[in-house]
Amino acid sequence: MMRLRAILHASLLLAGIFLNAEAASAESVTAARRILSAGRPTVLIVAPQPAAANRASEGYADWAAYLNDFAAERRGTFRFVRVTPKALRAIFAASTPVTHPFATIFIRDARNAVFYDGMIHEPQVYRSAIGFLSGATDPQTIALGLKPFRFRLR
Repeated sequence: MMRLRAILHASLLLAGIFLNAEAASAESVTAARRILSAGRPTVLIVAPQPAAANRASEGYADWAAYLNDFAAERRGTFRFVRVTPKALRAIFAASTPVTHPFATIFIRDARNAVFYDGMIHEPQVYRSAIGFLSGATDPQTIALGLKPFRFRLR
């Protein structure tokens, strides 16, 4: 019963971030490009539409809870944009190193970004990303699974 309640709670929280994040579907890729080109630190959340199997998994619930906590604390500081894996390919001019259907790309400015390929299950990863987005951490020295992300917008 506790596990079911935790999964339901996380799913509702994730729905909240997805509703509050500016969604970039195939129809609104232009909006995502506009947000990214504005130069403000941006968190690009790559996630497919949640399937029933995802919503029922404990890993998904943990990912959603950590993501929502991070977004709630930093919404005024960073922009949050949600895109599907398919829309991701339409935003960037070259292929990206993202291989997992879930990923998070932390874009500090037009030349500096790092990404986490997969669901983030460790709050320390978000703390490291906050330092990076705030300009306090060199992208080459970031640990915890964050890797440099080179990009050019279409």
